[in-house]
Amino acid sequence: DPSEAVPFFKQAVAARDNSSPALNGLGAALVSEGQFEPATEFLKRAVQADPDSVDAHFNLASVLAQTGQFTDSAREFSWVVSHRPQDADAEAKLGTVLAELKDYDTAETHFRHALVLDPHNQLAQESLKLLEQVRRQR
Repeated sequence: DPSEAVPFFKQAVAARDNSSPALNGLGAALVSEGQFEPATEFLKRAVQADPDSVDAHFNLASVLAQTGQFTDSAREFSWVVSHRPQDADAEAKLGTVLAELKDYDTAETHFRHALVLDPHNQLAQESLKLLEQVRRQR
């Protein structure tokens, strides 16, 4: 239950548990409550606490995308994809962010790679269809 997660992780961080898992957990819980600005700050701290935490980078990339910070989100998702190359969701989300930046060719590459990794990846399937529509309208 997300409403219980925020107080739990706040207590952990307040108890000086500035570990990446605690900061990442608090950031993710805040995202689920729609509190994007504080979530972003905690997720940035989680990445600083453990620069190798793929989960912290993934969650930071996601909140950056949700808040329209597409260039920063693309950088974070690219990092995730380079460190977890079998992650179809990260590939598809990177493609989505790149499409927002109007880098349609690279976005398509990531959507197609996501479908190689997971042929049923719904985000990649739907995004490719939308990308085709965008290209027809140009």
